[in-house]
Amino acid sequence: MAKFNYKARNKEGKLEAGIIEASSKDAAAVLLQKYKMFVTSLEEVVETTPLSQILNWDSGLSKKELAIFSRQLAVMLQSRVPVIQSLESLSSQTRKPNFRKIILDVANLVEEGIPLSEAFARHSRVFDNFYVSLVKSGEISGKISETLYYISDHLEREHDIIAQVRQALVYPIFTLSVLFVVINIVIIFLLPKIQDLIRESNTAPDAFTLFTLDFYSFLGTWWWVVLLVFMALVIGVIFYLRTGPRCGDLH
Repeated sequence: MAKFNYKARNKEGKLEAGIIEASSKDAAAVLLQKYKMFVTSLEEVVETTPLSQILNWDSGLSKKELAIFSRQLAVMLQSRVPVIQSLESLSSQTRKPNFRKIILDVANLVEEGIPLSEAFARHSRVFDNFYVSLVKSGEISGKISETLYYISDHLEREHDIIAQVRQALVYPIFTLSVLFVVINIVIIFLLPKIQDLIRESNTAPDAFTLFTLDFYSFLGTWWWVVLLVFMALVIGVIFYLRTGPRCGDLH
């Protein structure tokens, strides 16, 4: 059985939303029709684990994509296209199913009489407090298009900063990876031979040699701890760069 997010209107014409389980999308639509529901949106729920969300750079919405959406919405509103029609048009253009559902939900909320800023606030994982606050101020001042243009420019600047940080971290991560491989080669192949040579020479090693041997022996025993710490750092960097600082953090 699969799960589907649905939006449908009941006999009274009221919009309802929820999750329904069915063997297929067609079966879900038939089931809703049995309950006298007119389906307006039906999308399968794609369940992902937190780890896959961290490692999958393209699973979320980047600041660049949000900037493009904001600019396109600003252009349409400036051209006197109604908000609901603008949102529905933009939803059909996006390639990301999750974002498409969010845009359609915002459109439905606006259709119910909820202000655009409040509709955005219902999806705080995409539209943070800074974004919502600016849209709200644009609604109050009657300059919503200018506000969305400003938001778009700001998000593009943030995207460029994050891209530069990513590029700057490529070389250090590569260097650390090579160093990790070299240390493992030393521990596995060279360290046993060096220890055998010292035993055969019957001489006491100097302090530096002794420290080096102890260090590699430590790594040979606790390599899994070092590996876990290294992986945690890499995942932490990936998570930070993937999410980026939220809009409220840099403004």
